[in-house]
Amino acid sequence: MGAFRPVALDVQVPQPADPLARFSQVLQAQGEMNRNRYLQQQTQGAELENQQRQIQLEQSRALMDTAKGIDWTQDDAFEKFLSNAQSSGKVNPQTFCDGATASAVQGTVSQNRYSHIGG
Repeated sequence: MGAFRPVALDVQVPQPADPLARFSQVLQAQGEMNRNRYLQQQTQGAELENQQRQIQLEQSRALMDTAKGIDWTQDDAFEKFLSNAQSSGKVNPQTFCDGATASAVQGTVSQNRYSHIGG
């Protein structure tokens, strides 16, 4: 009779889960989800920034194209430039509202207008 073992004795009783270990696992999973969300937002932010830079670059090129053929030594050169830019359809009107763009353009105009003096 020693060779006979009841099957019920081989049953492993599941051990109760350690609440602290389970809590740690939940926190770790939440941390990983937060990290993934953060990385996704960072990526989206970088993509939007790149799109904005691309738009600015395209607008700068469009402005440069409209400036070709203008005699910058003339007093009405800036007005001709603005007229060309607006009529080209390539330059977004919002570009003219950007103070940095306007200052850069006016600085270039002034520099070109007076470049023949003192040289």
